[in-house]
Amino acid sequence: MGAVSWDQVAELLWHAVGTKAMAKSGRAGIPIEWRVCPSAGGLHPIHIICIPQTATEGIRLYDPNSHAFDFLAVSENKVIETQNEFLMSVIGSVTGCTLLFVADVKKIDAAYEHGMTLTWRNAGAIISTLCLCAEWLGLGACPLGFNGDRILAELPYPLERFTGMGGVFITS
Repeated sequence: MGAVSWDQVAELLWHAVGTKAMAKSGRAGIPIEWRVCPSAGGLHPIHIICIPQTATEGIRLYDPNSHAFDFLAVSENKVIETQNEFLMSVIGSVTGCTLLFVADVKKIDAAYEHGMTLTWRNAGAIISTLCLCAEWLGLGACPLGFNGDRILAELPYPLERFTGMGGVFITS
């Protein structure tokens, strides 16, 4: 396992979850998007937080519409420390980048009854698509068997609206 560059992470995310087209209104009057990775009603309620192995690189939110990274104003050391504890206990390495999934529960619930079941399916579709694209790009990808709520508690996402949905660890 080896480190990955931000260019490699960006290329992976573009192919797997980048927005290809949008419409201003879809199900329940909510904007919809078309991506390689499917989502219930085209709502795509899952955000991807990119957590590198060191705090000097910054915690980033992937914006699939503009294909850019936004830096999150958080205690990077605490987020990375929490992430690394988990990674060491599960895969024994922290050399790479964690792609943490954070779901906007209110968004999916506005359009569907029992929306969480659809959100978990969306997370599974993202995991599958990321892993296939990573292989194609010559990267390693390991789905992480956790919801990420311990890490999410350190991020600027109110827990009454957002929930952790797992993630994928990327290496070279």
